[in-house]
Amino acid sequence: MSDSIQVEYDRLKAVSAGPVVSDHFRQFSNLFADQQLWKSYIWLLDIADKPLKGATVVDIGCKYGHLMPLLIAKGAQSTIGVDVDDLYLQPAKDVIAANWPQASFVKSEWGFLPIKSDSADLIIVNEVISHVNPGYLPTMFSEIGRILRVGGRVIISDGNNIANDACRQDLVNVYDAWENGPEGRNTGRDVVEGSFLELRKQRIRGWFPDLGADKVDYLALNTSGLFGDYLKTVIERYLSGGEFIERRYRRGDCPTNPGDGGVVMEYGFYPQQVEMLLGMYGMRAHQVEFAPRIDWSGAKRALGSGYVVANYWLRKILQPNAYRSANWGFQILGVKER
Repeated sequence: MSDSIQVEYDRLKAVSAGPVVSDHFRQFSNLFADQQLWKSYIWLLDIADKPLKGATVVDIGCKYGHLMPLLIAKGAQSTIGVDVDDLYLQPAKDVIAANWPQASFVKSEWGFLPIKSDSADLIIVNEVISHVNPGYLPTMFSEIGRILRVGGRVIISDGNNIANDACRQDLVNVYDAWENGPEGRNTGRDVVEGSFLELRKQRIRGWFPDLGADKVDYLALNTSGLFGDYLKTVIERYLSGGEFIERRYRRGDCPTNPGDGGVVMEYGFYPQQVEMLLGMYGMRAHQVEFAPRIDWSGAKRALGSGYVVANYWLRKILQPNAYRSANWGFQILGVKER
C-alpha cells in the first residue's frame, strides 16, 4: 500500500513541474513526494476505523487538495475538497482534478457546504476549525451532519486546545502578533505577513481614499474583529455622523482577518465544545486520546519529553475532568446517528 501511495505522489510531483503551476503549489507537491508528508495523515485516517474502499470522502479546508491522491490510493471512490479561497481551489481543479478524475473541489461560503445531503462516508477537518470565523462554526457543524450518511464518520483534529495551559498561554502571544504585528514578527508557529490592524488600514484607505491618515489610524484601531461588508458599513455610519462604538483589540481575544471571509487566526477550543457541537447535529462524538511518550533519541529530548509525560499524568490524576485530553492538540471522532 505504501508503495502505491508513493507512486501517486511521485506522479503529482511530476505534473506539478510544469510552468503554469505556482511555486507554492510545487513546494507542497515536493513535500508530499520527497519528504513523504502524506505519512503524517495515515494515523488521522486510522482514527475513523473504517475502510476507504468505495467511500466518498470530504476534506474540509483542503487548500490545494494534496490529500486527494492518498485518499484515492487507499480506495476512495470519490473525494471532494472544500475551501473558502479561490487561490487554492483553482489550482486544485487545474492540477489535482485534471489528473485524478475521482477528485472534485467546491467553495464554502459562510460555513455552508455545497454538497448533497447524506452523501459522504468520511469527513476530514484537519487544522481548520481554528480558522473558521466563530459565527460560521454552528452552520459548518450543521452542514457536516447534513452531508454525512448515517454511520458516517467525521474526524476533527486541531492544535489549539485551550484545556492545555501552555497552549492557551502561547495563543495569547500569537493573537497579539497577528492583530498588531509588526510584519515579520515570528510567533514561534509562523511569521506575520501583514497584521490585521494593517489590513484594516489598507481596506479603509481603499474604500475612502480621501480620508486623512489620522482618521484611518483611529478607525482601524477601533474596529478590531469587524470584517467584510459590515466593517465598511460601520465606517460609513461614522463618517455620516452616526453612532460609533470603539472596539479596540483586547489582549487574549482571537483576532479576525478583515477580509470578506472573516478568517480567524488559531481560534482556541476546549475539546468538549467540539464534542457538544457535533452532538447537537446528530453525531455521537468522543476524543481520541494519544498519551505523550518519552523521546529517547537524545538526552535533551528525553528530558523535555519526560517532563511532558509526567505533567500529563499528574494532571490526569489530580484534575481528570478539567484536563481531560489536555494535550496541546486534540482529535475527535464523530459518528452520525440520525
